Amino acid sequence: MIDENKVTNIKKQYPKGTEIELINMVDPQPVPSGTHGIVEYIDDIGTIFIKWDNGSSLGLIADADKFKVIKRPNPALKELEKARKRLDDNDNLLLFTYNKKTKNTGVASFILNKNKVKVFEGNPDGSDDTIMDYDKFINNYEFKIDDEDADPFKDIREYSYNYNEFYYYKDKDRDNVISKLKEKYSLSIYYVDLPLIVYHVDHIENNIFIELDGDKWIGVYKDDYGNMEKFNPSKENCFERIVLYIEDLRKDIRI
Repeated sequence: MIDENKVTNIKKQYPKGTEIELINMVDPQPVPSGTHGIVEYIDDIGTIFIKWDNGSSLGLIADADKFKVIKRPNPALKELEKARKRLDDNDNLLLFTYNKKTKNTGVASFILNKNKVKVFEGNPDGSDDTIMDYDKFINNYEFKIDDEDADPFKDIREYSYNYNEFYYYKDKDRDNVISKLKEKYSLSIYYVDLPLIVYHVDHIENNIFIELDGDKWIGVYKDDYGNMEKFNPSKENCFERIVLYIEDLRKDIRI
C-alpha cells in the first residue's frame, strides 16, 4: 500500500532541479557511484526520476538507494520558469527587471531554446545589453511580469533614489525643506544622475521643476532651465519663499 504522506514528503525534500550525487544504487545495472544528476520529477509512488550526467534516466528509490543532495534549486528559478510560460502565452506582457547592484530598471527577454535571459537596461546603442544564464540573472536581478505600459518597479526605484539622493552632499536644512515640499506638493522624480536629482511638481498646470545638485542650493524653474531661481535652505523662511515662487510661476503660465 502506498504511503501518500511519505510520497508527499519525498516530493518536498527533492523538488525538480535538485542536484544529486549518487553513493550507491541497488539495481542490476546501476548508475556508477559518484555520478551527479538533476531531479526531473517524482511519480505517485515516490520514485525519484533523475537526469544523470552519464545520460541514464534510472530512478532512485529513497528507502533503498543512497545519495546526497549537492544543491537545492533556488525558489526564484521556479518563478522565472512561470514567467517564461506567461510570456509565451501572452504577447502583451513584458519581463521587467531591477538590477540589485546598480538600481537600474529595464526589461528582459528569454533566449529561444536556452536557459538564458537577455537584459536590456536602456542604452539605444545596446551597449548595456547582457546575456546571462538563469542563476546569474536570479542572483543579480529582481523581476516582475506586467503589461507593456506598466512601471512595476517605480516604487522601489524611487525608494532607492530617495535613499541615495543626499549621498554626495548631505545637508540637514536642505533635507528639511525638501521634506516640506514633498508634503506640500506631489513630487515625482523626473531625472537622476547623482548627485543631480530633478523633481517634477505634479498636478500643476505646467512643468515646474525642483533641482538638487552637489551643493546646498535648491533650484526651481519652469520649462526653461536658464531661468532657474536658486534658494539657500540655510536662510530663514526658505520653504515659504520657494512656495511663493512656485505660485508666482503658476500665475505666469500662459494657457
